[in-house]
Amino acid sequence: MSSILALRVQYSVAYGATKAAVERFTAGLSREMRKTNISITAMRPFFVKTEVVTGFLDGRSDMSDWEEPRCG
Repeated sequence: MSSILALRVQYSVAYGATKAAVERFTAGLSREMRKTNISITAMRPFFVKTEVVTGFLDGRSDMSDWEEPRCG
């Protein structure tokens, strides 16, 4: 699972760097596994309004276009 922060330097440099690493690792592994017909994919959701994020940002960011969490 990646994050839109893999592409943006915003909020936490360490978090964004680890998500960028996930995407790079996924791309490399996908290339290596191509000959075995195994597909490797990372998901990169947009910003999601979770309890942790809203508590962390505490009104310091406009979240009007953020996704609402949902199951299924």
